[in-house]
Amino acid sequence: MEDLIEFINDNKELIVKELYNWSETFEWELDEDGEKTDVPYETVYSLVERLENGLCTNEDYINIEFHIFQMNYDEINIDLGFPSGCLPDYGNKPID
Repeated sequence: MEDLIEFINDNKELIVKELYNWSETFEWELDEDGEKTDVPYETVYSLVERLENGLCTNEDYINIEFHIFQMNYDEINIDLGFPSGCLPDYGNKPID
């Protein structure tokens, strides 16, 4: 976990920029009732704000990593250094 936090903090400027752009892809969506919702946008946007302001929890760092993998699905924007198609397995291990 410490390696992930260090990587994200060392690359914060790039990650913040990419995540803000990524949040715009969630500008609005339809919820299960077919109503417009901006919850996904607000969720990602607030995550980026916490990163930018140094307020991330361990769970936030895992969520940031998840979004990086999602952004990298078609094209590598942020290289995490993991082999292609290899997601780290946090399983049910406690986060320190």
